[in-house]
Amino acid sequence: MGDIVSVSTGVTYVGSTSVEVGFVVEAFGLRGRRRVADGYFTFVNMAEGRPSEIKAPARGDEAALRRKEESVREARQLRALKPLEGDVPWLLQLFTA
Repeated sequence: MGDIVSVSTGVTYVGSTSVEVGFVVEAFGLRGRRRVADGYFTFVNMAEGRPSEIKAPARGDEAALRRKEESVREARQLRALKPLEGDVPWLLQLFTA
């Protein structure tokens, strides 16, 4: 309580249908300056319920391309999930197999 919070952002990847934005959250207070969170948001351009082309030049380094490939793999795994029989939550399928 009483800290000042700063959020820094930047576009890290531009693909044919999506944009990735990285962010860093820092707090300034009695304990000094410290990083409290960081991460990435991916925004997908949608038209008529489907991803559509972004009219911007492609951009991104190797790390951004790896994150993109990983997120595509995860999305495919989530789409393939089927409800389990019994009382086991479906999310546990991610951690079994």
